[in-house]
Order: sequence, then structure tokens, then C-alpha cells
Amino acid sequence: MAQQDDCFFNIPCSYQIYAEPLHAPASEELLMSQMPEAFKLLRNIAEQEQNVFLHISQLPKGDIISEYLMLQAKKVDLVLHQQLAQIDYRGMKCQGTHFGGSHLSFSMPEQFRVNDAQELALHLLIQNHNIAVYCFAKVLSFSTENKQHSIRAEIVQIGEAEQEQLIRASLQQQQHILKSRKKH
Repeated sequence: MAQQDDCFFNIPCSYQIYAEPLHAPASEELLMSQMPEAFKLLRNIAEQEQNVFLHISQLPKGDIISEYLMLQAKKVDLVLHQQLAQIDYRGMKCQGTHFGGSHLSFSMPEQFRVNDAQELALHLLIQNHNIAVYCFAKVLSFSTENKQHSIRAEIVQIGEAEQEQLIRASLQQQQHILKSRKKH
């Protein structure tokens, strides 16, 4: 995805992110070995839900069983994400500004030094969409203003289910933005 042409998939949204330097080359094995247990649990649930939701979506719209199952899934997501919000994460707490399926933008306090092409381990907590993702990203650019680093990063290692969640959430966020613009 081109760095300048991905604005549709790198949309504005406020979220929490915890970043720490990655001290080894990003790989799937390293991602799985360093992924916190709570994120592994969410990953397994997301994979199972993905398979089940295909069958649920085939039920008639408004069917009480499908609505009940969707409500149960939403309750589980809310409880798990509430618990994830309570965890003390390693790394620097940052403020996310944009996200998508392949790129992220966030700001961090100045004391955390970042180099171009440095790889980071990231915990993303996007409360608006009940998403928690652990991934690795490479810093594409950064700038400093008012004692804050603005970071633009490309995701270099992420689980398939997590990437699909980010893409789906970015599309939902884009839809929300478009509806808000239409109202005004």
C-alpha cells in the first residue's frame, strides 16, 4: 500500500497504544512468543467468531436466535476489553490518532527516542470498536512538536484475524465519519 494513498485505510480515530522497541527482527514466531496471554485469548475468540458469524449471517435478518447470539458475542467482547483496559502494559503509553489495516499514526512523549526504520512492539486498544491487537510495526517517519513525537508506522507483523479486525473497524470508522459529515 502506498504511503500517501492509504488515507481510506488510515482513518482518524483516538485510541490507546503502548509501544516498546523490538530487539529482534519481526517474525511470526516472535510475535506469538511475545504476545500477552490476554491477546492470545482474544485472537482465539476472534478466529472462532469469524467462522461462526459466517453461519449466523445466513440466518434471516431479525431472527431472535441470531440477535441473541450477536448480543452474547458483544457481551463477551465488552467484558474482555474492559479487562484489557485494566492491565499494566510494558512500554510507553501513547495516543493513537489514525489506524488502518497496514498503517498507524500516534504520538508519544519526547523522552522515548525513536529512529527511522526502528521496529516496535505495539499493544493497540481501540475502545470505540472493542479491538485489542498486539503487532509489530516499523517506524516510517516521525516529527517532534511541542515535546511530542508524531509517529507514522507500517504494520510489519500481525495475525490475520487481527488485521481483518483492523480493516473492518477502519471501514466502520470511515462510515461513521461520512455519516457525521452528511449530517452537517
